[in-house]
Amino acid sequence: MKKLLLRLREAALADPETVWFDTVSSADIESAESFLGFDLPKLLAKAYIHIGNGGFGPGPLIGLPGGFESSHGDLLQTWSELQKNDECEEVWVPIIDWGCNQYSLIDCDDMQMITLYEGEFHIEDYTFDELLTHWLTGELPQLDTGEFAPKK
Repeated sequence: MKKLLLRLREAALADPETVWFDTVSSADIESAESFLGFDLPKLLAKAYIHIGNGGFGPGPLIGLPGGFESSHGDLLQTWSELQKNDECEEVWVPIIDWGCNQYSLIDCDDMQMITLYEGEFHIEDYTFDELLTHWLTGELPQLDTGEFAPKK
């Protein structure tokens, strides 16, 4: 995990679209997890602690309170908003706001990615780690197909 975090930080530094926010503390992670009622994925939590509170990566990543915000606010506010949709599982956490009410979410039970596209949830064939690995190689997910394509 340390190697991947280092690669993510280097990529964020090189990406002109990165919006930098201060890192969070372990107490901030614990507070978010208490609010949600379950643990955040370890890699996501470590990225918030060691790289920044969102603002980097594909999309970029939605941050915890005080970090990068989606159109609905921080990660906790966005999660609360999406929970109003009966189809959204409680353990699905929105991590990227692509605009126009389209999101990438992570299933915190198995790290599988889910896309909210045109009002429908779609379970993807890739995990959170795989999403980040694709971003590191210059690819982004295509929300309509579930495939990856070079970043434009």
